[in-house]
Amino acid sequence: MTLMIKTKIVLLVALVAAHLAITVTTVAPGYMSIDEALYHWMAESFSRTGGLALVNGSEECASPELRYPYNTLHNGRLYPPVPYLFPVLAWPFYKMVGYFGLFVVNALAFIGVLIFCFLITQRLFQDTNLSLNSCLLLIFCTYTWEYSQAAWPHMLSLLFLLAAFYALIRSYWASTRRVKALWAVLAGLIAGFAPSVRVDAILVFPALFLPFLFAWPPRLLEALLVAVGTVPGLAVATMSNYVKFGMLTPLSYGGYRPTAEAYSAAYEAMIPAAGVVLLALVAVRARKKGLGRGGKIALGMLGVGSCVLAGFFLPQLTEICRQTISNAYMSLVDITSLDRSVFFSAMERSPEGGVVYAGAYKKALLQSLPFLAVLLVPVIRVAQGDKDLPELVLLFLLPAVVVGYATYSFLQHEAGGGLCLNLRYLLPCMPFFSILTAYAARELQNSWGSFPGLVWTTLACFLTGAAYFFLTEWHVTRLTALEYPLLRVPLLIALVLLVFLVLGMLVDLNRVTLLRVGAWTTLTVALVWSGLVAFLYDYPHHRNVRAANYILGERLRAVVPDNAIFFAGTGLFVSSAKLVTKDRLTLAYPAVDGFEDFPQLLSCGLHAGRRAFAIFPQELWKDLASGPLRSYTFKPVLVLGDFSVAEILR
Repeated sequence: MTLMIKTKIVLLVALVAAHLAITVTTVAPGYMSIDEALYHWMAESFSRTGGLALVNGSEECASPELRYPYNTLHNGRLYPPVPYLFPVLAWPFYKMVGYFGLFVVNALAFIGVLIFCFLITQRLFQDTNLSLNSCLLLIFCTYTWEYSQAAWPHMLSLLFLLAAFYALIRSYWASTRRVKALWAVLAGLIAGFAPSVRVDAILVFPALFLPFLFAWPPRLLEALLVAVGTVPGLAVATMSNYVKFGMLTPLSYGGYRPTAEAYSAAYEAMIPAAGVVLLALVAVRARKKGLGRGGKIALGMLGVGSCVLAGFFLPQLTEICRQTISNAYMSLVDITSLDRSVFFSAMERSPEGGVVYAGAYKKALLQSLPFLAVLLVPVIRVAQGDKDLPELVLLFLLPAVVVGYATYSFLQHEAGGGLCLNLRYLLPCMPFFSILTAYAARELQNSWGSFPGLVWTTLACFLTGAAYFFLTEWHVTRLTALEYPLLRVPLLIALVLLVFLVLGMLVDLNRVTLLRVGAWTTLTVALVWSGLVAFLYDYPHHRNVRAANYILGERLRAVVPDNAIFFAGTGLFVSSAKLVTKDRLTLAYPAVDGFEDFPQLLSCGLHAGRRAFAIFPQELWKDLASGPLRSYTFKPVLVLGDFSVAEILR
């Protein structure tokens, strides 16, 4: 073991320890979004009842206003749209430290993700240095870290995906039939439970089946065993959804419409996608059997003919393709190309087209991670059919599926995840991107020659940091001043890196020192810039949102007692959700039915001996005082900007 490898191992261990310490000492346990507030509600309800229904105070007053719009009312009980495995697994931690327990689960899952990232790379390439580099890239140069210090289950879901993928590659290269079968069943078993953490984890399924189907000869037994392995997990998800929604399906968000539409739209895309997979399967078989020129022409005509017929019989196919290409450019390259007529909740647009959430810029994938331009190297290796072809194809499978779905449903998912400043739905790709980037760097070192040296690399890192600070902090007084460094500079870096990659294919950079140094410097700049944006821009903004919601929640908890009914606007769910920890407290949302049932629900609650509180804008309080609540008095207890919290008294 070399000194460099020992140093990297020590660094990784130190980073894991630092990560846990930072999680415990500095994380603000507030809500980033509605999702995290829902998971808190789910964890609180499960810890009290051990069931799947949400606890919303007492049930003496039935009203549609007791159902938050995202939730589903089924058989007289209230159920959340998202799966329940995350709150169930977090139960021991929630009992110990409350809502912060959800953060603890993700922090521990992050350690598991790093372990599997190392194991996958080591199993595929038998290169310890490459495996360690993959883990370091995942930590320093992607936005994975911030999702490990969050209360939604992205990190736990990623752990399930990587564990299933690791079992796949163990099965794929196992030496005996028995070992192949055992690992295949285990891959399916892990993957089967993944959709019970996050529904979109179902996207790992193609990455588990296709390698066996495309093998030559086809390995149908392993594919079948993967399918058999998924049965227990999918059965649990199906039973859960039947209890929650009355639906016999493992994939459902109940009545939450935007997400349901996104998934139904994805089913439409499966028709052409299945055709592409079928054609690829035929093409692989033809390549293995060595078709002659006539056979290849016939195969090409079959492909073109199939596309023409599909377009003729499926008129929506053209629109699907057009929308997917447009979404791909918006989500992967430049988010400012989003049509100005498109708006989502809490979203703003800058004069130049930037997408702004909570006073900060959201970015497309390449705008967050400009170093991904280096993936051109493994792509070319795949096209050339090099020695690492099976390994590279496997590494590209899951990202291809996830990116394909995420780009197609980009608009249905509120520009790739709403408030988040990066594309959280692409988080499952991050370990694979890290492995492929580390692989590309190794291959470039073989073709370009060694790095310019530690001193030069350190200088490049320092100058990149200085440039970032100058462009984003130095005398920056307007949000629009950040548009150039955050949305334009990354694309420029990626473009320059692409130019060097192409030059490296045309010229022997070993013989041209200036080009070689420029190429390595650009790659270094791209990696450092990605890390700086992730840690110094995205992470602090997300933490600030959580901190603000945490403070607001604590202030509400201080003035609202147990055994009360609390009224809020649907847009204030995140602000009021922390009240679910109060005993016998009921959350109500009068805007659900246009305040129609509000007077009756208020009267019922007061008659039952409960106190009533509400948070409304000042103008709405005036309208209520002269309208449906004219016979009541209000006692203000808290003022929050344009909103005020008051107790409603007879």
